[in-house]
Amino acid sequence: MKPLKIRLSRHYYLIVDVETTGDNQVADFGAIVVDRQGRIVASLGVLVEGVFGNADFHWALGNPKHTMKKYQGMLANGQRAIASPAYINRWLAEVNATYAPVLTAYNIGFDWGKCRNTDIDLSIFDKRFDLMMAAKEVIVSTPEYEAACHENDWFTKGGKLSSKADHVARFLDS
Repeated sequence: MKPLKIRLSRHYYLIVDVETTGDNQVADFGAIVVDRQGRIVASLGVLVEGVFGNADFHWALGNPKHTMKKYQGMLANGQRAIASPAYINRWLAEVNATYAPVLTAYNIGFDWGKCRNTDIDLSIFDKRFDLMMAAKEVIVSTPEYEAACHENDWFTKGGKLSSKADHVARFLDS
């Protein structure tokens, strides 16, 4: 891990995303630090030692065998490494000391709890907000998003507009 330069005069955000196991632990931890213009200034994408690859790995999308093959390819080509929770915590502490970012995630409560279960400490960050709540206020409430939900059948079981991260991302990417 190379040292980061101190840059406290700007506003930064730490965006976290995790993939989890059925027993509520983090198997894949991803995080980026961005400035207000969206420029990435630091990033970490690792598979969690002792958790990744266990039989209970929850595969959010697709075929488990295909997904495992994809992850093994990422390990082989250097896109991912295997790291301990202690290593992740050291990286987070360095990011916090260098950038003092606002912590965020899409459904931060979910990511927070799974990180806590895996001994990854997000509580070191003074400020945080939930990207899903922000998306609901700014994106999901628009007539354009509602139309996209009708076109793509993006509804909850209760019939409300879906605010799932993949649906919002597809809408923003269209």
